[in-house]
Amino acid sequence: MKCPLCGQAELVHTTRPETYTYKGETTVVADVTGDYCSACEELITDAPETERVMSECSRSISK
Repeated sequence: MKCPLCGQAELVHTTRPETYTYKGETTVVADVTGDYCSACEELITDAPETERVMSECSRSISK
């Protein structure tokens, strides 16, 4: 499937660390699984994975 955001590349299902920044705070979440676009570097995750990432980011940034 082509990336729904940029339409430039096929999505590749992968697990990788992802860096997130929120309000100037940066955290790395290990083992994020989703569909990655090599053209725009977007990672599209399913609902359970998105909730896990959000929870980990919230815990990390609120420390």
